[in-house]
Amino acid sequence: MSLLAIDLYEKLTEAVDDKTRSRLIVQALSELDNRYPDLKDMATRRDLSETELRLRKETETIRLEIKQLEVSLRQEIESTRAEIKQLEVNSQRQIEATRVEMKQLEVNLQKEMRQIEVNLQKEMRQIEVNLQKEMRQIEVNLQKEMRQIEVNLRKEIESTRVEIKQLEVGLQKEMRLIDINLRKEIESTRVEIKQLEVQLAKAMHRQTLWIVGSVGSIIALVRLLDWFLTHSLH
Repeated sequence: MSLLAIDLYEKLTEAVDDKTRSRLIVQALSELDNRYPDLKDMATRRDLSETELRLRKETETIRLEIKQLEVSLRQEIESTRAEIKQLEVNSQRQIEATRVEMKQLEVNLQKEMRQIEVNLQKEMRQIEVNLQKEMRQIEVNLQKEMRQIEVNLRKEIESTRVEIKQLEVGLQKEMRLIDINLRKEIESTRVEIKQLEVQLAKAMHRQTLWIVGSVGSIIALVRLLDWFLTHSLH
């Protein structure tokens, strides 16, 4: 019977509510009755009485054990309920403490964010001031460089103008020399042309005389031939 009681105790310990525990007790009693059925056909009255007495004793013992188990379980349940309530109270306290910490943390974070924002604004203003200073300095430097570049360019332009004037004078001199040389060459060419014209005129005169002489000779020959032919026929 002790094994049955231990098994019942374990089941009652694992039960989640009183309804389940009552059902387990009823099942245990029913199992006890089923384990020892009516024995009138298998034993004598004496055996039956002894068996009945023994069963009643065992039943009472089991009922006492069950009651003790029930009392123990109720005590454990009450203790568990008290622990649960205490855990709930502690959890509520922890939750409240956590909420307070979260609120304080939120306040601290807001303060830090405001401080960071203020610091960033200061840094941005300082950066803006520094940038403006740098821009003004860059502008001044660029103006100086531009003035220096302008001066250098003016110098280069003046130097280029002088070089151009010198080149122009040199070119004018060369052009005058070229003009003089060309005039000389033209005069020389004209003289040569005149000489060629005289020579051509003389050559043409000689050639004309030669042609005239040749033509006269041919005419004389023709006349002579004609005269000869005429006298030959007579």
